[in-house]
Amino acid sequence: MQTTHMSTFRLGTAGFLLALGLASCGGGNESDGGSGFPIGSLQTNPGTGKQFIVEANEGGQASSMKVVSAVWGRLVDVFHIDPLTGDRSAEPLFVDFLIGDNIQSDGTEFELARSVLTGKDELTILFSSGTPAFKAAFDQLEQGLQPFLVKGLINSLPPYTQVPRNAAIAVVFDDLLKDGGDAGDLGYPGSVKRTNIGIEVGYPPSATFEFRAIPDPNHGDLVGGQFHSTRVILDLAVTSLESLSSGAQVNTLGLPSAINNVQINAAIRIPTKIDMASAQTEILTNLSEHGVASSGNGPTDPFSPTFDVVRAFRSGGKSTLTQDPFDGFLTDTSPPRVVGNQTIVLANLVATGTTTFTSDVTFVTVPCAVTPKLGDGVRIGQSLLEVVSAGTPPVGGTSTGVGLRLVAGNTSDVVAGPADFRTVFNPADGHIPGCFVRFTPPALAPPTAGVLTNAEVQVSFSEPMNPERLEAFSNFRLIDPTKVTTNPLEDVLATSVSASPELTQFTSAPGFPLDHTLGQTETFQLVMASGSTGVTDLAGNALVVPFPTIPFTIDATEPTVLSGSFSLTFD
Repeated sequence: MQTTHMSTFRLGTAGFLLALGLASCGGGNESDGGSGFPIGSLQTNPGTGKQFIVEANEGGQASSMKVVSAVWGRLVDVFHIDPLTGDRSAEPLFVDFLIGDNIQSDGTEFELARSVLTGKDELTILFSSGTPAFKAAFDQLEQGLQPFLVKGLINSLPPYTQVPRNAAIAVVFDDLLKDGGDAGDLGYPGSVKRTNIGIEVGYPPSATFEFRAIPDPNHGDLVGGQFHSTRVILDLAVTSLESLSSGAQVNTLGLPSAINNVQINAAIRIPTKIDMASAQTEILTNLSEHGVASSGNGPTDPFSPTFDVVRAFRSGGKSTLTQDPFDGFLTDTSPPRVVGNQTIVLANLVATGTTTFTSDVTFVTVPCAVTPKLGDGVRIGQSLLEVVSAGTPPVGGTSTGVGLRLVAGNTSDVVAGPADFRTVFNPADGHIPGCFVRFTPPALAPPTAGVLTNAEVQVSFSEPMNPERLEAFSNFRLIDPTKVTTNPLEDVLATSVSASPELTQFTSAPGFPLDHTLGQTETFQLVMASGSTGVTDLAGNALVVPFPTIPFTIDATEPTVLSGSFSLTFD
């Protein structure tokens, strides 16, 4: 049974690779009751204008559905190089495309990076679409997808499929899903819902795990001119943006960590029958509303009232416990960066397409003005725009002709006026380090002067960070430099550090107003340790660019505060 499932997936991949350029070569030229497009060929989804890969199906008319395979990988948006500009394309070619974990930045074919705006992984194929070099690179994307060993909850022995905590899973079916049409445009269209295909975790797996469930927009077929998917993607790590569109809770870490490598602690469940008593009012179906077969589909749970098809596995865990690389997360060789947030004003905003614009950008804090570059982000309310063409070097705080693309939200929200600008810290670009720190309440003389005695200090990062490495008395400290030599026990201030749900923003909050005398401008420092023993991301990567000590001064008009603290640290 296991060999059959794995072989089916590999044959499907091989057919896909062949069909991209050699669809006319023998066999596989029909779609088993689907549109009739060659299986594995690239076709266009009329609803989105994007291409998809035709997958074998029964046109949505099968009397029951079978699980062909389950695979895990990394969920990305795929871009290419625009042949006209030589830069990354403004629009992705594929959205929510599952690639193998072996695909990494290599400087020749691929560039993998996390968007500082959306938090999504973005893969740029370093060639222009339509060229032989692009095809050769694109052909590799799915080769590294890892198939699940077919294991159930009962009498299953190791080894078990190990799925990185922040990976995504694709469950492949043999027919077209009832997905609401143009899969991927909505959070849970049609029968593709967390209640109809779920994940449980624990020892044994019994606790409901929240994730994002979407029909795969890149694999399926057309029926009546409308695209329908053959796969359900289970996205295990959910960003705040994805949470807004799907209703799933923000969860950067993904699955709970495994505590060993010889027990299952997670299982995919697919109910095969409706059971009102257990609140299972519907099930996952194909277009003709036939569900998943309860037999001939691998392991099941015969004791569940909905007779679930099951795929059991284990999550990744800390390498000291499980021997998993990268502490149980997806492969991560890209060091994190500090991200700055600046208030800007958009002017002369002009729509150049349905989702693209040009605008002049004025930085409210003139010393913090930078040249907007590709990959930088702009936020207007809940709408997010990405910089797709650089502006001019700023003059008087204003950069002109910045190209923007709407990546989330509504075009009606994109209006001239105040906005928030995000970019990564890079001294080579002339960035002032103090501009990459925020104070709440804001500094009266930004970026780092006129700070109030009760202000909190915030630093943002390009990816989720390990909270155990950002602690108030070690790697993320507020310092009174006057005490460093006079009384070292009092130099580190008593603060608490909190993290955003996505683990990308960390805030240091003093336990009391900072020591101050009316009329004085005392200097304090934010010290963030770098290097292998300093702050790191979840996979243990240190900052690619060490962040310097940030001095800041207290507003002279603040009332006098007599305060202090002392700290003891141990090894």
